[in-house]
Amino acid sequence: MSEMDTSEAQSSSPTKSPSSGMRLRERKRRVVDDDYVDELITTPTKRGRPKGKPKTPVRRPPNAQNAAQNFVESDMFNALMKGDKFNKIIEGWIETYERDQDEATVKFLQFLINATGCKGAVTTVMVRSMDFKQIVDNLSDQFEDDCGDYPLVRTGNQWKRFRSLFGDFIMIFVGKIKQSIIYDDGFTDYVMQLLTGFASSPVRNFRHTATFAAMKFSSALVDVVVELVGLKDKNNRQIETEKLKIKQHANSDAMEALIKQKADIERKVSELSIMIQYVFKHVFAHRYRDIISDVRCVCISELGKWMLVYPQLFLDDSYLKYVGWLLYDKNSEVRQRCINCLIPLFEHKSYRDRLELFASKFKERVITMVMDKDRDVAVGAVTLITDINKAFPELLRIEDCVTVYEVVYCANRALAQAAAKFLDARLFSNLEPKRVVKNLLQFFTEGEVHDHAAYLVDALIEVTPAVKDWKTMGEMLLGDDEEISPAHLIEILICSVNQSLTDTIPTGRGTKKSAVHQRDQLQQMKEDKQRFSDDFIELLPRLLNKYIVEADKVEPLLDLCSYIELDLYFTARREQLLVELVEKLAEIFEKNQKNEVLKKIVEVFARISKHNSANAKTETIRGRLIDQVVTQFTYVAQSLQRNGTLDEDDRADLMVSVKKLAALQLSFDLPFDPWDLTVAVLDSQNALKSAEIVESSVQLLFYHLINRLNNAASLRTSKNDHNRIKTQRDQFIAITRDILAKGVKGVENAFSCLCDMLIFFNHKISEEVPRVEDIEVEIDTPFINTIHSFVISNVFHSRHDEEQMDQENQIDLTCKRRIVLGQYCKLIIYGVIPIYEMASIVKYYVRFIDDYGDILKAVIQKAKELDRLLTAKALIQAVINAYEDAIALNAPEEEREYALGSVHELAKKFSQLFPDATKSREAVAYVHQLGIRHALGTEAQKRGGRTQSLPFLEVLSEFSAKLLKVDRTAVITYLDQHAKPPENYEESDEWEPYVIYRNSLTTKQ
Repeated sequence: MSEMDTSEAQSSSPTKSPSSGMRLRERKRRVVDDDYVDELITTPTKRGRPKGKPKTPVRRPPNAQNAAQNFVESDMFNALMKGDKFNKIIEGWIETYERDQDEATVKFLQFLINATGCKGAVTTVMVRSMDFKQIVDNLSDQFEDDCGDYPLVRTGNQWKRFRSLFGDFIMIFVGKIKQSIIYDDGFTDYVMQLLTGFASSPVRNFRHTATFAAMKFSSALVDVVVELVGLKDKNNRQIETEKLKIKQHANSDAMEALIKQKADIERKVSELSIMIQYVFKHVFAHRYRDIISDVRCVCISELGKWMLVYPQLFLDDSYLKYVGWLLYDKNSEVRQRCINCLIPLFEHKSYRDRLELFASKFKERVITMVMDKDRDVAVGAVTLITDINKAFPELLRIEDCVTVYEVVYCANRALAQAAAKFLDARLFSNLEPKRVVKNLLQFFTEGEVHDHAAYLVDALIEVTPAVKDWKTMGEMLLGDDEEISPAHLIEILICSVNQSLTDTIPTGRGTKKSAVHQRDQLQQMKEDKQRFSDDFIELLPRLLNKYIVEADKVEPLLDLCSYIELDLYFTARREQLLVELVEKLAEIFEKNQKNEVLKKIVEVFARISKHNSANAKTETIRGRLIDQVVTQFTYVAQSLQRNGTLDEDDRADLMVSVKKLAALQLSFDLPFDPWDLTVAVLDSQNALKSAEIVESSVQLLFYHLINRLNNAASLRTSKNDHNRIKTQRDQFIAITRDILAKGVKGVENAFSCLCDMLIFFNHKISEEVPRVEDIEVEIDTPFINTIHSFVISNVFHSRHDEEQMDQENQIDLTCKRRIVLGQYCKLIIYGVIPIYEMASIVKYYVRFIDDYGDILKAVIQKAKELDRLLTAKALIQAVINAYEDAIALNAPEEEREYALGSVHELAKKFSQLFPDATKSREAVAYVHQLGIRHALGTEAQKRGGRTQSLPFLEVLSEFSAKLLKVDRTAVITYLDQHAKPPENYEESDEWEPYVIYRNSLTTKQ
């Protein structure tokens, strides 16, 4: 049952008071739940014990001290708030009770009243002569106007502690009086009647606090009953023992004492059980559906405790149904409390027989809660489902399990790990590692989410040990078992190794770790790396050999090379295995032409070359491989120079050799200078008609140029070399500039190389390489225009021709365009291209916000950090360009209106990029200055008069909200100086944009 049915449910309470329909008296303003519809339960003067009328306690007549207490706040409440020890407060109260029961009873009742935030008082006379319903009504009249801020909900450190102090105090209080006072009809009757009266009140303060206190009181009583039940069991054992003694000695005195003790225990259990049932019937049964969510939380939490500590009575479907109903509650905290009270119950094997009916009835609801919008509730639901599965394995259907299985791929790590425990229990428990890996692989392949292996591994890695059994996975890959999918197993293996040895968490799953956890993690990573290296030093060459011709499998396996500890080859006398690995890598390099594979192999070679012992063992193999590639390239390139063309086979050899040389050049100095031959290849690109050869050749030139620059920076070159670097730099710029000008498709990498080269050779290069004079690139306007045209034509263009493409190709194309745009933005950030030139791309911000909005916003923010005024100039110029494009659009009126609306949206988006008006004061004022000049200046009249340019002022008004008050006057003055409107301009449609803009400057934003 949820909060939605509160009113209806409350109105159907089982015990209606005769006075429930009476009109309440008018009282001072207080917090009353308007939609609270509950019976005003007529609280009985006694709880209806089975053995007739209870004994009347001895009463002493009230005295002056009792009367003076009327307007004094409870000393127990004050002591509690001061932080006095519980034992001291309770012992003082017990002494008072032994001296005067009436005084002590009133004192405790006053304590409860003060805990509600009520300043009213209760006296002995009131308790003796008035019905508790009347007492509650009288106290309601004595609320202060601000009583809505009562202790249980007040803020501040002191009041935040009050909730726990209040609950603990009641629990300890009952524990202290459990020997005798708790069985006094007078005291317990009055406490129960006051709490039930308050709990049925429409006044929130009373209802909330009384429910909290009553539930805690009942929890304490349950603890006492459990203790008595334990004593009763012990007593029964003693009686059985005594029966055996009687047969031998015929002494019945001890037996009589034990029987008397048993009767006393049973009487106490009976009386306490009546009290607990009374509270359940008159408080819990109505308040578990209260409109206040915290009241519902308190009820269900305490019921869960009763079920756990006293299952003989409470672990029954008649009580469990309340928990099941509140699983549907609209408040997430209530749902969470229900889950929390169920989990420990299902974890007890001895309780499972009592829970079977509940599990079968409410399992559907718990399964739907796996997708709860509150992540803590969802995690709890998955944990509960796991416990239900352990208790009743046959209860869950396959479709039920699938809902939980899918959660292992979600972004929330706690939820994914909870689902992983369920998955482990269903599919992996009590199986040998090889069988676990097979089941895991089957789950992964049948789940059809092959791009998310990292998420599956991350969820299982701390739950299922077999996920880190890399040796078993490697041996399975070497086998011929047709049941496994090698590609998917390799993917799982790589993800597991990567996360274990680098602590890399999938995107969205990252969590902040403590320093202690990080230290433990580092130690674990060290041990895992040692174990992985020991196993894969031998396994890896064999794996590479098996899949040598399958690039899709070899490529991920190459990642494993970087995780092996090279020192282990020599400490364990396994140098020959290192030689085998390098030879196998060289063989793969020779037989493969995929860029990613070639680059990964070169990275492994580079890592090995930095290890002296490993380099000495493998340098010959690497040198031989480089010589072969150089020879192949030289032969084919010279053949192209001689003949001006190549046949199909030679063209393929040229493409492969250029790729391999480019990959090697990235990390090694080649034994010859490939520059001239590569330039010759590019000069023959028309004959080759291969964009891939052009792209790889440009990469080769770029890597060669950067290597020479690094050598110059390390003072390993002569002056002639410096001149050679500048010559090659100019050649490279000319070649790439020509490629961009021709608009050749498929040269994104060439463009990236150009951009990176321009950044390397920027104005700071002379400071970093002082021996190289005038090496920085001075980029001219025509070159900027060439780059700009390339970006616009390849990134910002109509998408009509892509509508027929499938989604995968569209995504791939968008990624390439984002790379091109990102490179161009880097040129702006690093100062290669002036910030002002940014206007040509940011004008597309709104139109392409889904594809490139994050990139464009980032470059604007970075430009602002560099120069706010230049950024402001670029932004307003972008708006102006977009406006001019819109009014020049040769299209139907509807399309033009849409285009102008987009300009307004663009201006609005740009204005939001200046959140701090004080810091952006000059920039925003500059935007208005340039905007006014465009709309009203001399250039505007040259373009076609003010009729065409005046509407731009309406667009400019989007920036008015960012002006400081002191700057508004200055902008208005500047506007009036340029506008000079006619006398009746307010009545002219032509000047309406001016009026709108001026009003935006004068209206308080």
